[in-house]
Amino acid sequence: MNDLEALARVSAKLGSNRLLVQAAGGNTSVKADGVLWVKASGRWLAKALDEPVFVAVDMPRLMRALAANDPACETCDAFVRDDLSAPGLRPSVETTLHAGLPQRFVLHVHCVETISHAILVDAPTRLTARLEGLNWRWAPYIRPGLPLFRTITPGADIYILQNHGLVVAADTLEAAVGLIETVGRRLARPIHAAPNGDQRRVERAGYHFADGPALAPHAVRLAAAGTYYPDHLVFLGSGAATIDNAVGSPPVILAPGFPPLARDDLTPAPLAMAGCLADVAARLAADDRPRYFTAREEYDLTHWDAEIYRQSLPASE
Repeated sequence: MNDLEALARVSAKLGSNRLLVQAAGGNTSVKADGVLWVKASGRWLAKALDEPVFVAVDMPRLMRALAANDPACETCDAFVRDDLSAPGLRPSVETTLHAGLPQRFVLHVHCVETISHAILVDAPTRLTARLEGLNWRWAPYIRPGLPLFRTITPGADIYILQNHGLVVAADTLEAAVGLIETVGRRLARPIHAAPNGDQRRVERAGYHFADGPALAPHAVRLAAAGTYYPDHLVFLGSGAATIDNAVGSPPVILAPGFPPLARDDLTPAPLAMAGCLADVAARLAADDRPRYFTAREEYDLTHWDAEIYRQSLPASE
């Protein structure tokens, strides 16, 4: 089995774990013979064994362009090896990050346990104690893609991205997967059990319960107050409605004692993000202080060409 085949198998496993990857989120890569094989934008890691998911990027050309501050590095389309890639694939928005880290394998996941810490105001302090002895770095939030690449200093094995997720890098695939498992264990948080609610109070035509834990009252309050991470904003919009303030037909409605209510017409990607919101919020304590996206950060994401493109793809549904 070659490196790309092995990466596809691991990617499919990661992508099938809702606590690590949701919908088309996350991306993985391997460097081999001057080529960066990286997940294509909008593709689902869970489907890595069933359809073309990886696109080949010319590493030497890309690295020269990055050194020259070439604006083509924003999309990396110009560096795709058409002779190796399936037609119509566009490199992941995080391609420059994958290229800039020197390790052979790079895995980026939206680990729920990691996010439950990375969205908190005091995250660096909490993480310092839990990740003691590991070669890790904290990356303050900045828009994904080229801006994120510019802020990352190579040299660590683990990067915790504020309001975003987890990146690990290693020269063997086994070591990279081991880092994800180690971080997940160290950052695991208890799920706060929710009291059973009165289902008659929350039943609503055109909605059904998404997969995910029932939310305690404090979890509903914290989850509805703002936006935690990019894919929530992209697929569900800003914040979340609650059963007491929902107007019209929002994509998701939160109610104490229940998983999120998801609108019946949601496609798989936003439906997965509804479950992710519950998975993250259920791990928050009542006295946690989340850091929500600012209006400017939300604007930058929703008006970013790369995200507009990703949402236009059938794979994003």
